[in-house]
Amino acid sequence: MAEAERDNPGLIMPPPLFPLIALAIAVVLDWLVAVPIFPPPGVGELFFWIGIVLILAGVAVAAQAVTNFRAAGTNVEPYKPSTQLVTTGIYRYTRNPIYLGFLAVYTGLCLAFALEWGVLLLPFLWLALDRLVVAREEDYLSGKFGEAYARYLTHTRRWF
Repeated sequence: MAEAERDNPGLIMPPPLFPLIALAIAVVLDWLVAVPIFPPPGVGELFFWIGIVLILAGVAVAAQAVTNFRAAGTNVEPYKPSTQLVTTGIYRYTRNPIYLGFLAVYTGLCLAFALEWGVLLLPFLWLALDRLVVAREEDYLSGKFGEAYARYLTHTRRWF
């Protein structure tokens, strides 16, 4: 199907695969090459609890975003057409709460399970989501919703 006929952002893979692949790489790298950046046991327990809080916060943010999409009657899945521009709820504060949720859960898992390589891969995961997912979605939404989306861009941050 030609790009002009496609009614979705044309992502290279489903967005949840990005953090899952990064986690898999982190686990393998942690197993192969130790990078001792976390504090010793005892102090590390604090990182565990910070990780748990990040996981819970990430799930809550993403769940709120999904609730906002469903309330607006539009598709959450990026391979389906967007039928409504969602600018209320959590979308008043960030244009990408689901991906922020992904990053929070990913970071939380890395901290809770002391995946040093996961922490080191975090900037690459963010960059992949920003360039390979968010940029494509923003191009798609600009074309689909025009001036309404342009106005939304002026007063709502991309990330946080």
